[in-house]
Amino acid sequence: MGCCLPAQCAKRVPLKRASTTTDTLSDVEILRSEFGLFNSPQLGRPAFEPSLKVPLREGQGYGWIILLKTKKLKVSWREELSLPAPAPIIGIDQTRGRHTVSADKMKVTTEREVDLERGYIHNSWAVAAGDPKGLHVLRVYVEGKLARTFEFETE
Repeated sequence: MGCCLPAQCAKRVPLKRASTTTDTLSDVEILRSEFGLFNSPQLGRPAFEPSLKVPLREGQGYGWIILLKTKKLKVSWREELSLPAPAPIIGIDQTRGRHTVSADKMKVTTEREVDLERGYIHNSWAVAAGDPKGLHVLRVYVEGKLARTFEFETE
C-alpha cells in the first residue's frame, strides 16, 4: 500500500455520483462524497472513476473525494483505514500530514489540515505488492466528527 497520487488528479475531477444526504458538521456541510479509483491519464480512462472494488494491480490509485460547504479557509480531516489483514508494506509520505500505523499493521491513520480548493478535500493511496485482499473500511472525520464511512473490496 503506497500513499498518494498527485493531488492535481482530484482537483480537476467533478464527482459524478454523490451521496444522497447533506450532512452538517458544526459549520461544515458535506455536499457530496465519493470513493473510487484514481487512474493514470495514459490508461485512457477517467482520472476518477467511482467504484467500491479496487483491483489488486500494483500502482492502481484509489481513494475518496468530499465536497464541503463552509466559510472556513482551512479544515482538518482524519482518515482511519482498517485493513482485512496486515499489509507487508505501508508506504507513507510524511511530508503530507501525520501518519500512524498500528502495531499489527492493520490500521493506518492519516491526519491533515488543508486549504480548501473549491471546497474539495481528498486522499488517495496506490496498491502495492502484497496488499491484502478483502473488505477494507475507511472512515473520514472532518473537524473531529465522523463525516463518511466507505467500505470497499480489494480483489
